[in-house]
Amino acid sequence: MPDGRVGRVRAVETGKYRVRVQRRTSKTHQFLLLRAGELSRVECPRGWMSPDGYRRYLKPTLAKQRARERTRKKRGR
Repeated sequence: MPDGRVGRVRAVETGKYRVRVQRRTSKTHQFLLLRAGELSRVECPRGWMSPDGYRRYLKPTLAKQRARERTRKKRGR
């Protein structure tokens, strides 16, 4: 990232990358939309999952999240 933070690419949307990064002022995370030119690939910091492991983890996790959201919408009717 331009400011030096390390993040994970979560999705590609309309030619931009949706990146999850830690906020500068706290331990919480935020999502940023960045162009490919603003990003560079770096080695995973110590303690992070490998890129392949992260993709294996992310796919079912996001599927569960979408399923929970659908269930909530049905209950809210």
